[in-house]
Amino acid sequence: MIWITEPEWIGTVRIYNIAGITIMFVVLVIFTVPAIKGSLKTIIDKFSPKYFAKIFNYIREGLQFEARIDFLKLMGLSFIGTSVWIAVVEIVANGQGITVSPMKLGMIVILVEIVRLIPVSIQGIGVREGSYAYLFSVNGMSSEAGFLIGLISYLILSLTLIASGGISFFIAKQQ
Repeated sequence: MIWITEPEWIGTVRIYNIAGITIMFVVLVIFTVPAIKGSLKTIIDKFSPKYFAKIFNYIREGLQFEARIDFLKLMGLSFIGTSVWIAVVEIVANGQGITVSPMKLGMIVILVEIVRLIPVSIQGIGVREGSYAYLFSVNGMSSEAGFLIGLISYLILSLTLIASGGISFFIAKQQ
């Protein structure tokens, strides 16, 4: 596959591709190869506290699919959800008058989502906006714009979830 991007992003794109492929390979190997699953379970049972063993068992049970098509459906829905989220952030950026290439914005959004998972605040509040500001400034854009884009897009997401939850509540109450 040939990547067409700005020269300063060529190395970054390669690193993200290598990291993504590595993560996907490790996850697929750990949770699909029975011998590895069995040996990891044995190691965790022998050398870890009981709650780590329970967590591993929950993950293993949650990642078992009756058919491969179920796994493909899940991956497809994840891809669609991520694409929609990147599109929302791009709409917010364009609304602020900031033009960002979809590839750059996709990488920024995905990195922010990964950083947001670090449990240092509730729902990543503050971490998310700071990550947007930092990644925008590293890429030669305004850190203030990155902060605002992160804040506004998550505000939109939160309001959408509240509204859809309220609508679902009233629909379920009427039935």
